[in-house]
Amino acid sequence: MKTYLLSFAFAICTLGLFAQTETTPDTVEIGAVYKIGTPEMVTYKHIDFPRPNIIRKRGGFPNHRDIEGRVVEVTDIKQKKDGTTEVIIQLKDGTRFFGSHRWIKADFNAAFKAGELLAY
Repeated sequence: MKTYLLSFAFAICTLGLFAQTETTPDTVEIGAVYKIGTPEMVTYKHIDFPRPNIIRKRGGFPNHRDIEGRVVEVTDIKQKKDGTTEVIIQLKDGTRFFGSHRWIKADFNAAFKAGELLAY
């Protein structure tokens, strides 16, 4: 009876370890390259794109469909007090987002889990 109980506990612990795997990378580094994915909703929730009127004021065109699939690079990382990782991203080819913004902020872990940022 003791061996059955011990083997059962071992099996439960082993299955518990395999169930906790995440697809989010634990650390993000400056210079890491990612791809912008499609949002779950109509707009991006975890990537902080500016509002369309601000883009127009700065001379850009607010078209989010042109952003999907673009390759971005992480240029700065900030750890917030609430535990989230905020990254600053810019386009890998050196152009501007919407023709007006050089860099954009994003909540890295939430954007990666939502599929807004993809591994490249």
